[in-house]
Amino acid sequence: MSLNSNGYTFKKHELPMVSGSPATPEHPSKRKLNYFLISLFLTFTAGLQNGLLMATLPQLRGDMGLTIEQGGWLQVAYFMGYGTFGALLFKVRQHFGLHKFIRWTLWVVLVSNLLQVFSHDFSVVLFARLMLGIGTSGFFTLAVFYGMQAVEGATRIIIIAVLLGLMQIVPTLSQLMYPLIFIDGDMQAIFIFQLSITLIGIGFIRWLPLPPSFKQQSLTWLDYLSFAMFAIGISFFYAFLTQGNLVWWTTSWLGWLVAGSFGLIALMFWIETHRQSPMIYWHWVSGKQVAMFMFVAMLTRLFSTEQTVGANTVLSLFGLSASELTVYNLIMWGAGLAGLALSIVTLKLTEIRRSMMIALFGLAIGAYLNIGVSQQTRAEQFYLSQAIIAFSSFYFAGPVFIEGFLRAIAAGIQHIISFLAIYSSTQVMGALLGSAMFSSYITIQSKVHLQNISQHITATDPAIMPQAVGNVIKNANIEATLLAYNDLFELIFLACGAFALIAFVVWIYRKIKGIDILAKEMKALQAMM
Repeated sequence: MSLNSNGYTFKKHELPMVSGSPATPEHPSKRKLNYFLISLFLTFTAGLQNGLLMATLPQLRGDMGLTIEQGGWLQVAYFMGYGTFGALLFKVRQHFGLHKFIRWTLWVVLVSNLLQVFSHDFSVVLFARLMLGIGTSGFFTLAVFYGMQAVEGATRIIIIAVLLGLMQIVPTLSQLMYPLIFIDGDMQAIFIFQLSITLIGIGFIRWLPLPPSFKQQSLTWLDYLSFAMFAIGISFFYAFLTQGNLVWWTTSWLGWLVAGSFGLIALMFWIETHRQSPMIYWHWVSGKQVAMFMFVAMLTRLFSTEQTVGANTVLSLFGLSASELTVYNLIMWGAGLAGLALSIVTLKLTEIRRSMMIALFGLAIGAYLNIGVSQQTRAEQFYLSQAIIAFSSFYFAGPVFIEGFLRAIAAGIQHIISFLAIYSSTQVMGALLGSAMFSSYITIQSKVHLQNISQHITATDPAIMPQAVGNVIKNANIEATLLAYNDLFELIFLACGAFALIAFVVWIYRKIKGIDILAKEMKALQAMM
């Protein structure tokens, strides 16, 4: 099959690896640099679409007069689009062609940004967040394609892992940026900024377009049906995890979300197992090595949420604003970048899961250093522990993706869709599950500690007589909450430490026995080459 563009016939090694992906011709050095810089800009633009809103969600709730529950739905709506549409968009690119996919992606992101700027209606903004999640997924795909034009050969897999890590570090960058954008207290400034960088990104894409691609008939009505059940089922579970801690887990309608989620996903997998060309290959996904890899990846992502639920929330209890935490956030951002960079530099395919073991040890150490937090604790005392946690959180991100991607390619190009669908959804699920579990644990433990503290407070206690009752209650609540966080840090330390030890024992066993968990996949890839 040949591919031509503007009178140029692409060489065999320049042809797209799969339909829907751009060709990879030999570019001049200057053009490679431009592709790389555009890739970085698109990555940060995609990440800031959600990062800035999450950083300013309390202000948005106040500006729009929303309840906490409605604020939760804004968060869920984005993840419904971003965490589930990867598989469908892959097939859309194949079926309708790369350049139609680009146009649709740009329109979805642009219209979503315009809706946020010009509407203050909750239902409209909710719809905009859903569409923005879908559009951001496509926008990041474009960032990956641009990055792949800047490098050659196997380095393209590395660049995907790097960009994915950078995408995940953008929320910390958002904490640094939003005080500068939000300086006048107007949420419109945030939305206008998001619209502005989107327009710049569109300009870059129009200025330096991607090379052409093949397309093939790949979508059937069963694909749409399977995807709909998968997306709705996963979205129901996202909603359950996000809203459970806000309305509390005993709320009756949450049970219907879980039942609907499990039912739809089970029905989808039943349909997929009986298809000749399924969208998601259940037998591959449920294989021992792939299932274990996905579980450990989700588990590590779950524990890494200690940073947002733990230290960041503790600092907010002390009334510290984002502008007062600039140094803290800079350290977190730098540590995350260092973790991502070192994970790529030290990458060794024969010991691909070593990074997970080191990351779990790092998370355990960071949690241990946090134990003992009190009302006298200041942000500076979190610098070391949170830097270790930030480093660990990103140290495993690149190798995890590379392992999954290599396994998918080795099993057959068609398995990439399965990998993208399960990987993206489980990573989001790990983050939401960690946040839900840890937040609920804090709520329960805070009540326990408050009850214990209240038993030692009496109206005749001379120590509290001079104080206003309101101050006593406030201090008791803060003290109970801090004690609950100490319980959480201890729990995370024990859990991460235990899993890290298990991972260490398994790693040592494989070293002694000379077991390479990717040996089969690497042999298959060499045969394909």
